[in-house]
Amino acid sequence: MIVRALGALACLVAASAAARDGAIRPLWLTEEAEIGALPADRPVGPPPGNDPRLALGELVFRAPAMLGGEARRAGLSCDSCHPNGGANTTFFVPGLSAAPGTIDVTHTAWNPANDDGVANPLRIPPLWNLPRTAPYGHQGRFGDLTAFVRHVIVDEFAGGEPAPALLGALVAYIEALPAPANRNLTHAGRLSRAAPPGSGRGGEAFSKGCAGCHRPAADYQDGKVHPMRGGGTFATPSLRGIGALSRFFHDGRADDLTTAIASHARDFGIQHGVETRQWITDYVAAIGAVDQPAREPVTLKQDLDRIERMARLLPAGAAGLEAEIARMLQDEIGRVHARFPAEAPGPARVTLEGWAEALREIAQTVETGQPTSSHWLALQRQINEERTLVEAAAPASLYDPDLLAAWKASRRAR
Repeated sequence: MIVRALGALACLVAASAAARDGAIRPLWLTEEAEIGALPADRPVGPPPGNDPRLALGELVFRAPAMLGGEARRAGLSCDSCHPNGGANTTFFVPGLSAAPGTIDVTHTAWNPANDDGVANPLRIPPLWNLPRTAPYGHQGRFGDLTAFVRHVIVDEFAGGEPAPALLGALVAYIEALPAPANRNLTHAGRLSRAAPPGSGRGGEAFSKGCAGCHRPAADYQDGKVHPMRGGGTFATPSLRGIGALSRFFHDGRADDLTTAIASHARDFGIQHGVETRQWITDYVAAIGAVDQPAREPVTLKQDLDRIERMARLLPAGAAGLEAEIARMLQDEIGRVHARFPAEAPGPARVTLEGWAEALREIAQTVETGQPTSSHWLALQRQINEERTLVEAAAPASLYDPDLLAAWKASRRAR
């Protein structure tokens, strides 16, 4: 057994100086912990809607406040590992990851009570189509999605018991994540006419050796839990959307599809010729493909739209949750604030700090038992009137991909 220590996580975070008495809390990560800080692009997310419950779920999904211990101190959230519901294929923490896109979730660094004493990093899965692929967890221990999400928050990442309304909204958001679009498949899960030429040749071999567990009519999984040769259980994963992954198997030990299929055939004693195996690989690549564009640039407009939309929608369904929502929105503003270095010209930083201060006042007002509706309306007006001040400073911010690359290079050179 590999000896593991909390020191592996000690280099994760150096918090930037807080502004306005903690109203802004941007988190700056070391280069050794590549968990998606200030990314240049992200997986394409679901289109924004006008459902307050889904807006709350999205906010919870992105909020470090839902987790506990080192995860919270590091600024991690559900979105850190599953940006926009996809999989963070570059996530890497020394001592906790075997390769980019993997993480040991049963490590004492996250929750000593959940430590299994074994170094076993798992591949971070996408959450697309998750509600339709029960049971949940790579061991298939949970048949209920709400129970599984609570387990991740409380047991794996030492978070507090989530308020039912927050947990319910988070699950609703996950359930609303769309399955990855794939023009190669029909609604029945069969190859369409748009599939690459020749990809169908492996379908017959797949149906004989693979389709028993990866059933086309059931999103290429079987909803069952199978015993593993080394002990424990394993839930059959869906093959939908695997084209967006960079590693395969539950532990990410295969870095390409060809290697994964060859290894799987050996594990199950399936004999394939080289040509047949290539046909199967082409077939699996076709059914697991994701229509482009799979990623989109992170933009200031996108982030400001999200803040403005949440500030408008959330109070409508926020009974009893106003303080928590205000603090989570502070973190959303902190992410934008982190893109404007102190030396950047213009009033963007001060403007964003003013929004965060307004949210801090809302949280304090809730704690005194006073109504907050007028405060929320004032915040909405403030954001609407001052947004142009932030947008005007965008060319000198780290939303510019060239400036972001130069900033990251300068940090590596230190």
